[in-house]
Amino acid sequence: MEEMWDDPEFKEWFNSKPKKIQELIKKCPPNKQYRIKGGTFPGTIHSYDEEKNGDVSMKVNIHSPLMPRKVFGLKPEHLEEWEDCDNSGG
Repeated sequence: MEEMWDDPEFKEWFNSKPKKIQELIKKCPPNKQYRIKGGTFPGTIHSYDEEKNGDVSMKVNIHSPLMPRKVFGLKPEHLEEWEDCDNSGG
C-alpha cells in the first residue's frame, strides 16, 4: 500500500479529490480487494462518488465468474476486506 501513496500520479489524483472523498479513499483504498458483506466473490473499487445529499459512496467491480458486475452506492460499512474473509476454500 505504501507504494501507492508514494506514486506521484496517485498523489496528484488523490489531492484533486474533495476532502470527503479523500477520507473515503483512506478508509477504503483502491489497491485492496473487498467483498460485499455476505457476498461470495471479491471486488475492486471502480470509483468514489459524492452523492447529491453530501454522502459518499463507492462503485465496486464484482469479479464473479457467473455474473461480473458493477455495484454502486456502497458505503464503507457494506464492504469487508477480501483477505479478512474466510476464503480458505479457494
